[in-house]
Amino acid sequence: KPHASNLETFMLATIDASLFAQNLVIALEAMGWGTCYIGGLRNDLPGVLELLGTPDGVWPLFGLCIGRPDQDPEIRPRLDPSAILFEESYPDDSEVFDRIDEYDVRMGDWYQRQGIDHSGWSARIEDQFRERRREETAGCYRAAGADFD
Repeated sequence: KPHASNLETFMLATIDASLFAQNLVIALEAMGWGTCYIGGLRNDLPGVLELLGTPDGVWPLFGLCIGRPDQDPEIRPRLDPSAILFEESYPDDSEVFDRIDEYDVRMGDWYQRQGIDHSGWSARIEDQFRERRREETAGCYRAAGADFD
């Protein structure tokens, strides 16, 4: 049926798809399957849309690889929830920065054990937000029927 498309409906679809994928990953990993999100799918959205033959109103957000792992790699460290989960109010920036600094140290150790030459997690995140990326994504989603107004 025809539908009203705007930023809210796009966000609703995006959030629902992300929550579905997250819960699917949790269930699969509980059953011993391995998973990996592929955000790089958005590097060639026109190619993905053509490959999948998606109808208007279908907007690929990420890929999800699923399989049986043949290795048992060391689990990548995660940012401590206390850096992003707060009760009642946000903490001072200095508290959050301290937690991020601690995570940078843990990730640096992990990168070193993995043989990865990397400047650190927070530096990588900072680089991602320093300049606009994938600027063609909105146009591709619009061509597939998304409306952000």
